[in-house]
Amino acid sequence: MRSDVAETDTEAQAVPQAPDGRQARRAGRLVGLGVVIAVTLAFTAASAYQIVTSALELPVRPLPGAPSGEAESICAEGIRSLTNELPAFDESDRDQPPRLAKSASFIASVEISCAHSTEGLDAWASFLRFEEATKQLPGGSREELTVLRRNVYAHLPAELR
Repeated sequence: MRSDVAETDTEAQAVPQAPDGRQARRAGRLVGLGVVIAVTLAFTAASAYQIVTSALELPVRPLPGAPSGEAESICAEGIRSLTNELPAFDESDRDQPPRLAKSASFIASVEISCAHSTEGLDAWASFLRFEEATKQLPGGSREELTVLRRNVYAHLPAELR
């Protein structure tokens, strides 16, 4: 029986015991690293979701229908008017990019009205992408411009599509 006690004593001596302060610091570091990693993963996932949905425009949220004179209504009607003003181009239009005939004050009022809601900002951004494409692709593929035009209309309330 005495030999059993001696064996357990040698096992206890073989595994060095760290003082309580070291163990507490090591545990604190591990918890701190775990928190940093969790926050980093959450931030990365949220950023990736926002970037992917913005780039691919997966959830298109149309502007809500609003009474005439409301900011959402002015935004939707203005974007529709501006979008309809940009014509579909022929090969003969290659030399001259399209220009909007509306006044700068009208365009600014539509932009300001769209800034009142997230859906309005999305609709305005969609219109600006369409406008830039018509400037950069005059006489370009009608399919490309048609896709962008449909995207603009998808942001408008159902009664204005």
